[in-house]
Formats: sequence, C-alpha cells, structure tokens
Amino acid sequence: MALSFSQKSNSSARLRRNTASDKDRARLRQSTSGATSRRSGTAGLGTSQKKKRLNTPGGSGGGKGFLGNRDKNRKSASTGIPMPALIAAGVAALAVVGLVALLVLSQLPVFVITGIDADSETIARLAEVEEGTTLLNLNTGEITANVQRNPWVGSVKIIREFPDRLRIVVTEREVGAIVLMGSGDAAWCLGSDGVWIEPVQLNTSDKRSAEEVALERASELGCLLITDVPSSVSPQAGAEVTDDTILAVLEYLNGFSEDFRSQISSFSATSVDAIACTLTNGVEVSLGNATDINAKERIITQILAEHPNQVTYINVRVPSSPSYRSISADN
Repeated sequence: MALSFSQKSNSSARLRRNTASDKDRARLRQSTSGATSRRSGTAGLGTSQKKKRLNTPGGSGGGKGFLGNRDKNRKSASTGIPMPALIAAGVAALAVVGLVALLVLSQLPVFVITGIDADSETIARLAEVEEGTTLLNLNTGEITANVQRNPWVGSVKIIREFPDRLRIVVTEREVGAIVLMGSGDAAWCLGSDGVWIEPVQLNTSDKRSAEEVALERASELGCLLITDVPSSVSPQAGAEVTDDTILAVLEYLNGFSEDFRSQISSFSATSVDAIACTLTNGVEVSLGNATDINAKERIITQILAEHPNQVTYINVRVPSSPSYRSISADN
C-alpha cells in the first residue's frame, strides 16, 4: 500500500510538472520575444552612446573607476579622521592606559619602601624618604638634592631593589686643596671639582705657623695648599668657587699636565695677576695670570732640565721673555 501510494503520488507530481512546464514554456516564449525587442532597442543606440557608457567612470574602460573612488571615499568617510591622526590617537590612548597602570601599581602596598641601605645613618636621614613612599613613586631628584646637602657628597646613585628596599650609593667628594685665608687664621677644604667642603682646624699650639700646619694637613690629604688668598674670598659649604683668584689657580691645575702637577706643592694667590707656585724641589715659579699655560709649563721644564739642581726661581709671567735665578752646582 505504501509503495502503491508512493507511485500514485509520483504520477500526479509528474502530471503537475508537465502542466507547469507547458505554462513555463509559454512564459519563456513571451519573455524571449520581449528580450529580443529590448536587444533590438539597444542595438539602435548610436556608437557614440556606447562609447559614452564605456568611458563612464566605473565602466569597463581603463583608468580609475568611479566605484574605486567611491570605495576610498567610503573608507575615509567611515571615520572622518585621517589615518595618521588615528594612529596618533591610538598611541596616546596606549600612553594614557600605561600611565594609569603605573599610577595604580605605584600605590600597591607591596612596593612601599620598608628600609634604606646606605653607607651611613646620616645619609639615610638626609634622604628624607617619607613614610608610605613606594619604589615606583619616589622622587629620585629630590632625594639626590637632599643627600647632596652634605658638602662631602659628590655624586649620588639611587637603586631600587624590588619589592621594598632602596639603596643609596654615595661617592665622596675629593679634596683638591687646602685654602689658607689671607689672614692666616682659617683654612678650608676645597673639592677637586671647585666646591667648598668645610673649614679645617689648624692646631698651632706647638708654635708652628698656620702655613706650616696647613701644608702638613694638605700633605696628609694628598692635595695642594693655596695660600695668601684675598680677604674677599668667603667660602660657604657646598657652594661653588666664585672668586677669580681661586678660579685662576684651578685653571692652572686643569691646564698643566699630570706629570707637572705632581711637582707642585703649593700655590700663592694674592691676585689674578700674581699667581705663583712652589715646586716640591723648592723652586719658586712666578706664573702671572692664567694664560699660555702650556707654553709656561714647557719653558719651566726646559729651564729645570738645562740647569739641574741649580735653579731657585723662575719667572714666566711673559713666556716670550722668561727669566730665572740659579746657584752654582758646587754651592
């Protein structure tokens, strides 16, 4: 029965398809005749009109088509913002996100500084790190300035040791000279970088002169002695040298070779034009103002070489006409 019913159904379906096919053929003939008439109408167009269609932007002709331009316009119109501006905006957005993330991390308790490692307790106190400061939000410039209030501090290096330790490494300022004031009753340590450090106590109880004591102190520190400076020199701990006479001495030191510097034991700086030095062999040298430094060194070295152990005084204020005093080798 099922099979029989299926066959009947198929027969009826074929009948309906046949009937539908007749109707479709009729419609097809009508549509074909219409298409023929439309083709004949198109065929009636002139050649110039055909060319006009081909040359229409976006047609099959060469060059940029209208659709292509329209696509580009659509891309720019989708945002209304040039591409470089979009990239810049994206970078700015990422920077803002990074800043916000850093601000959030900088407040986390895990990074709060719990201890400071330094060469001394004094350095740790000078740092003045406020309680609750984290390794991410501390102000290194401010800490450096605080520590450098100690005039002996030359350079400062701040190291973050995560998660909660801060290390401060200090390089001590080297003493370049002991400066004996013109009055002879006070002396100062002067850093090799031209910064005043602190006063020097001179013990003259054994009836030695202040200059002798200052020279001994300079020898202990391995530095020079500068004497006879004007009374206008007014040192201040941690301040840079501003007096012209002291600056002239420093200019000589920087201009002389290392070998010649090692032969100088002291400077006399009564004025800018009256700079003089004493060598370790006892020879006094009148240098004058801090000009032609290399030429003066060359002349001094030449005179000493030509008259070994005989020269007591050399004048190179004017390098073109130097002079010297000497004694005989037998004296």
